[in-house]
Amino acid sequence: MPTLPKSSRPVWAGERKAFERMKVNNQSFYNGAAWRTLAKAHKAANPLCVNHAQCKGVAYITDHKKPISEGGARMDMDNLQSLCKKCNAIKTGKQANGGGTSDPHRGV
Repeated sequence: MPTLPKSSRPVWAGERKAFERMKVNNQSFYNGAAWRTLAKAHKAANPLCVNHAQCKGVAYITDHKKPISEGGARMDMDNLQSLCKKCNAIKTGKQANGGGTSDPHRGV
């Protein structure tokens, strides 16, 4: 008897693509060698989440404090921060709902 593939996402939800929710498609920039090298160097220099005192997380993402789509500098180390998965999700959710902030835990 055939079985349906096991999936955590409902069939009706469709497939999510990594860059589909961005206001400006920066996919070529984020997949480029220059960004990957800079992000790797930033995580090596800042291995803990910027909110480590609150979340105790290890850096997973190198994130722009001010998004490039809002005029933030692409390759400026002063515009970068290390975030754990949880803090990155909080920040991304706030930005998607119009409450963008460089501190994911402010107002939570």
